[in-house]
Amino acid sequence: LVLREKEVTELRSKLESGKVTSNVDTSLALLQEISALQEKMASVNKEHQEEMKSLRDKLGVSEESFQKEIKTLLSSNEKMTKENNALKAKLDTAHKENLEVVELWKSKLESAMASHQQAMEDLKASFSKGAGLQAAEFAELKVEVEKMREHHQSEASKLKMKQENERLCLVNEMEALKSKLLEVTEEKERSL
Repeated sequence: LVLREKEVTELRSKLESGKVTSNVDTSLALLQEISALQEKMASVNKEHQEEMKSLRDKLGVSEESFQKEIKTLLSSNEKMTKENNALKAKLDTAHKENLEVVELWKSKLESAMASHQQAMEDLKASFSKGAGLQAAEFAELKVEVEKMREHHQSEASKLKMKQENERLCLVNEMEALKSKLLEVTEEKERSL
């Protein structure tokens, strides 16, 4: 475009400076060439303007799409953060409840052991009196105490398994959320 303008300027200056011969055909040819160059310049200028408009439109659409994608990623990140915080709170609550249950069963077990100890002391005292009937009661009581002890051990074992299962579930949920958050963050960084 710049070269064409330069050519037109040179041709005009040649015509105006009087260096061109008085030959009418040559002048006419030069004028036609100037006219053709001007038309070509106008056409190139029009194409250039249309291309600029098309590029501006494309850039506008790309920028709008990019802004929407960023907004979606930010929203997703915020949602993941909320879910993560909710799971942490849930884990803390479950941990606290588990501790309370453990303390309760520990207290019950200690109470049962104290009762068992007291019963043994009572039986020893009864034995020292030498009553045959008391020996039978002692044996029966011993069996009962043993049953109680086994029952408490069984309950404590079940409780421990339940707590471990709940803890594993919560840990798995946390790991899944962390992985999901990492994927979203990496996707966001790649898009930027």
